[in-house]
Amino acid sequence: MKGNFWKGAEIKRTREKYAHIRRKMQRNRQLHIVANQIVAYAKQFPKPIIVMEDLTGIRTTLTSPRSLTGDFILYPSESSKPIEYKALLEGIEVRYLPKKEVRNTSKTCHRCGHAARVNGRDGIQ
Repeated sequence: MKGNFWKGAEIKRTREKYAHIRRKMQRNRQLHIVANQIVAYAKQFPKPIIVMEDLTGIRTTLTSPRSLTGDFILYPSESSKPIEYKALLEGIEVRYLPKKEVRNTSKTCHRCGHAARVNGRDGIQ
């Protein structure tokens, strides 16, 4: 009886290929779940509009180490297109704001408008 033998590099390359495919499929599934939730939330209101930041060029301005880049941020088209697509199917308008209009939005309370001062990476003070 003869056995089959494969080179280690070939096995590693195949494993990495399918691991990449599984990661991409999982990420897309999660994006669609979140997109459905956002659209469902917006549908509660009389004249819903979904407003997102224009993320064009965000990957070029990212300052974190290269090895961490893919873990923290997706390509802009990956993150916003499912939301836009599902919203337009439901008749909900989607607007993109330029960077100058969204300054400090992650630090500003959406209810009272107070902008917290962030002191380094440890938190808000």
